Amino acid sequence: MRCIVAGLTGGQVPETVKVTSIPFEAEFLFPNPRNCGVMDRAFIQGTEELRNNSRISSLKYELKKALKIDRLVDEFEKTKNRQADDCQVYYVRDDYIARKHNKFTYPEALKPLEEEMDLLSATELLCELLGKQRDWMTNLDITIGPVLHLILTKIRDHSEMPPLQLVAGHDSTILPLLLAFGSFDGKWPPFGADVIIELYSQTDGPNAATIMNGAGEGLSPPAYKAPASALPHSSIDWPADLLDNFWVRMKYLNKPAPLVSLWSMEKELQPIGSMEYVPLRSLIERWTPMAVSMEDFRSHCLKAAGRSYFMPDGMGYMGPKPV
Repeated sequence: MRCIVAGLTGGQVPETVKVTSIPFEAEFLFPNPRNCGVMDRAFIQGTEELRNNSRISSLKYELKKALKIDRLVDEFEKTKNRQADDCQVYYVRDDYIARKHNKFTYPEALKPLEEEMDLLSATELLCELLGKQRDWMTNLDITIGPVLHLILTKIRDHSEMPPLQLVAGHDSTILPLLLAFGSFDGKWPPFGADVIIELYSQTDGPNAATIMNGAGEGLSPPAYKAPASALPHSSIDWPADLLDNFWVRMKYLNKPAPLVSLWSMEKELQPIGSMEYVPLRSLIERWTPMAVSMEDFRSHCLKAAGRSYFMPDGMGYMGPKPV
């Protein structure tokens, strides 16, 4: 924290810096099962799918052969309900990448398996957080719904805030966030990964409202109303100026994501000549069904337990620890 403050201020801090914290039970900047008990059900269904994944089984076999061991054991997870088989691939990857990044020794035999570890570690964690792959998008609301709502709220209130908003999360936050953007590349984020969301205001030329409605320059597009949340306390009141004149760009690992093509908006946005910038209203439309305020989150999770693909009640917590 001292390093972050020093980097942002050049060490010129006239008074004590106050850092606000919240109890673990209320933490939402990573998918927290303490906040949403239905995540346990997603975990059970997702890990069942993982056990039938032959590619993961094959990688675990190669890892054990490379490490010259009989089992991949996580000494910190000895709950009696856990499977008596190998631990997750991402535990092995975590140790390997930490050693490599900090220039400690590591088994050279793991090097050829690094790319496969990056891919299958991401699959493992997303299955643990979001359930079966077919349900990943549907379950984003119960994992990072409050994060999406926080981002949208900060965008709405941008004029009242410092231009740079820095939020620390986990890999378990970044992976679902990339899914929410439709830009998940299938790989575990590299060491020190970041997602940058940039907000741009337009002052010249046809604005977002004009372009999205196909109206010519000088013509007035029809009034646009942003979608409302189905939840009582999660709707956001959007000013017309934001909806009509603001654009968004997302950068992952400092590279702009081609959101125009990822969101299949090439035809509508052809006039702007860029694959990176999308109207803010398009992000709002995409995220509103998944964005959940903390005020609504617990009751929403209870209702989510009734989704047809979830298992019956009566299961204790078996889910993932924060990564």
